[in-house]
Formats: sequence, C-alpha cells, structure tokens
Amino acid sequence: MNTKCKSSVCAVCCLALLFGSCGRPEEHITAIENGPFKILIRSQEFHHSAILNMDVCVAETSSRKFPGRESCFLHGFDVNGLSARWRSKRVIEISFECGRVTSFRNDAFVYPSGPVPEQFHAILREDCGFTGSKTCEASAPNAPFSPAAVVEPSPKQDSRRQIAR
Repeated sequence: MNTKCKSSVCAVCCLALLFGSCGRPEEHITAIENGPFKILIRSQEFHHSAILNMDVCVAETSSRKFPGRESCFLHGFDVNGLSARWRSKRVIEISFECGRVTSFRNDAFVYPSGPVPEQFHAILREDCGFTGSKTCEASAPNAPFSPAAVVEPSPKQDSRRQIAR
C-alpha cells in the first residue's frame, strides 16, 4: 500500500471517529417545583457509554433551559438512589446510596429578576456501606415532608445504573 493510500485511510478513520463522537447525549431531567423555584435533576449518558453523569441544580419554575454552574449543587456520576426534596423555601436535601461525587457546593444562586440573587442551601446525605459513611442516619427525625424525586432503575438498563424519569 502506498503512502497516499495509507494517509487517506488514516484520514477517513479519524473523520469517522470524530463524527462518531459528535452528537447529543441521552438526557433525562426531573423537576420538583416549590412555588417560583424548582429542583432539577439531570442525568446524561454519552454514546451508550454506561456512565451516567448526574447534576442537581435549582432554577426558576418558568425557566425552560438547564441552569449554569452557579445554580448547581452536585455533579457526579454513577450515583445510585439519588433523590432530592425541599426541606424549606430555601433548603434542599440531596441524598443517595453510593456513587462518585466530583463536585458539591452547599450554596447555589438563582437570579430571578435583576442583579439581586436568591440563595439556596443544600444538605447532602449519603448511605454508602462500603465507605462506612452513613450520613442518612443523622437526618432530622421531625423534618417536614415535601415532594421528592427519586431516581429509579431504568427497565432497559442493568440494576447498577440509575436514571431520572
């Protein structure tokens, strides 16, 4: 095979790889509303990679797009049993069984109208047996009930993977 032909084959393979990696991820978003604001739980899977990226953010109820980083509390992947609920008007409880959290912030901001932000606080609870950390046991026994979203297994995927419905 001559050099020109090898170069052409290499270029075609590189283009196929490049175009194969383009595209939109499979995405699911769950919203839990509380008056003018809502919690958004987003799961994304890129190219059937079997890795689920998870984000938990807060946004205005009327917002149609997913918020930026300043409005997000948690980013992680392959999180099992992820749930979120309103504890009060400005406090959100995020809990999960096990998974990898790559970033967590206790505070997030939403700018509803103008330069003055609304601040929200998050409480993170996890119950991962193999790490020995069980912050779920420390939850307040008299916490008021509020709507929650629980991420459940998808019937088309194995039980280790979770997505939001």
